Amino acid sequence: MLRPPAGAHRVLTGSVTIDGPYALRAGGARLLSEAGGSVLLVGPALLAGLGGNVIANHGGGVVAGGGGNVVANQGGAVIANGGGTVLANGGGGLLAAGGVALVAPYGLAQAGALAIGEVLPAAGVLVTARALATGAPVALGVGPGEQPVTTIRTDAAGRFRVFLLEATENVVVEARLTNAQGVVNGDPRLAYDVFAGRDTAEAPLDEDGTVATEVIRLATQGTLAAFVVTGDVTETMRQISSFPPGVSGQLATVVRELREASRASGLDGAAPAELEAVTTRMAEALVGRVDLGAQRISQLYVNGWGGPEELAMPALLDVLRRGREASTARLREDPAFFDQQPYVTAINATRPTGAERWEIRKPGDVNRFVVRECVATKKPIGATVEVFQSIGLTEVDARRVYATINTFIGASAVVLFANEAGARDEQLAIIRGWRTLVGRPGAARLL
Repeated sequence: MLRPPAGAHRVLTGSVTIDGPYALRAGGARLLSEAGGSVLLVGPALLAGLGGNVIANHGGGVVAGGGGNVVANQGGAVIANGGGTVLANGGGGLLAAGGVALVAPYGLAQAGALAIGEVLPAAGVLVTARALATGAPVALGVGPGEQPVTTIRTDAAGRFRVFLLEATENVVVEARLTNAQGVVNGDPRLAYDVFAGRDTAEAPLDEDGTVATEVIRLATQGTLAAFVVTGDVTETMRQISSFPPGVSGQLATVVRELREASRASGLDGAAPAELEAVTTRMAEALVGRVDLGAQRISQLYVNGWGGPEELAMPALLDVLRRGREASTARLREDPAFFDQQPYVTAINATRPTGAERWEIRKPGDVNRFVVRECVATKKPIGATVEVFQSIGLTEVDARRVYATINTFIGASAVVLFANEAGARDEQLAIIRGWRTLVGRPGAARLL
């Protein structure tokens, strides 16, 4: 059982809530409904169940009921138990005594049991954390013999509770679905990450928080790549000139220093995949030095901002949540809605033969599309506005997203030029030792 370490520590609680139909269809999850609520089972929970009362039998049977004494064999027999009735149809649907409904174990057959976009807590999900500044795994507490524990699984309600040493800085908490044998599902749509700062007490890993994390990571990574390696020097300096007075001059000096280190180390000649991995590590290290929860959208980082001065992260999460909910409504009305949208068809038309094409497989994919095809490619804001307006959001929503991006990039720039907590030194060290970093945790991910 996970316990707090002996030294000073802080408690971080969280939850994993994911798209139910997609997890059933593509993630090998199973659905358990009990007392009016539902939870997804993944990993060892597929075998052990909640409290040990859901057990798979040759991939087909289920042992259920309050005492574990209601048995359906692999042929799906109907068995009465203590006045209760067990209904089995060979496809896996069970209604057990006491009103406990088990929908198992055929995920493909059960995806239709939930409405499109319905999100549910997930039990048995693998949870880890990494230090943003270093990329190294973080101890979540201690186990037998006071040994550090770096991996845990969510409980029966899809929640977790960990104990981070007080010295731990910003982290990225990661949740991954696995099969019953613990093998991680490689589908990037089933990977959930969230940044958690020193003052974070609750870390919800869900569809919206994962995209928010990716927005910040990709925007910072893209900016660093342009500043340090790939961007035209004149254009880079033009972008820097838009930063607040007092920042741009010092930042220009830092960028020149980073560029010189890039040339000296050979990073400027690295393969695209290597460059992406290294600059993503740089981005995480830089974000790891920013006070994530304190950043506000204002004219400090967003020139001419006329909207409300508000906390950046809640603003971003608000837009992403409403975007996902609006996309859910569109998909429930017409599952092929996004296949027909010009912004999707235009992108797919540019894909080389054999390359993966964009498919909106769940509502959260629309936000991911915006991140990957609009934000990361540095398209004008009009591209995001087009997507948002098709689902009922507005240009104001798009501007809030870009204002959030500029806020975090600006805050990161200040940390960089001021060398707060050695941030500039860290960036230089990553550049100089980049060949040893490729392939380590913190490398680029695809959504």
